[in-house]
Amino acid sequence: GSLIGFFQMFGDLIAAAILAGINRGCCCSTKSTTSTASTASTLSACKTWCANLFQPPYNMSILLVLMAMLHVLMAQPIFWCAVLGQIFMGTVWVFGAQIVHEMNVIYSLHNHHRYRRLAWASSVALSLSIAITQFLAIWLYETVDQLLPFWLSALFALLVSLIFTMYFGNRI
Repeated sequence: GSLIGFFQMFGDLIAAAILAGINRGCCCSTKSTTSTASTASTLSACKTWCANLFQPPYNMSILLVLMAMLHVLMAQPIFWCAVLGQIFMGTVWVFGAQIVHEMNVIYSLHNHHRYRRLAWASSVALSLSIAITQFLAIWLYETVDQLLPFWLSALFALLVSLIFTMYFGNRI
């Protein structure tokens, strides 16, 4: 119990370190020893790739796929696989919270009142989804199969990722 909590906290710290590195510009570094047209073209393509893949809204799709993979990992019978899944689930959770914050900022159009409403709606949606699904997960865990909640969570995350990606892909 407490050991698993420790590992999840370790995953949170990994995410914090990665976020700090991203904020310092580690993705697609602009430092170059030579400045040629080829290097500039490669750097431009790298920045475009990073901007499209690791910025809202597509980074949420990636995170949902990672979350699905981690749920599958936590459902494995090998203890250390489950522990690794738990560690990185903490990392993914922190990234998810950051992405929701970034999307709230984008969709608020820098209007503080609109941002507060979006943040409130996000918080309520998260709290309600946890409150509602915990009863189903506990019931499935105790009556059907102990691994079924993990498999269903993985399936749901993949489905939401697909819908999310298709929705934002159609907007381009």
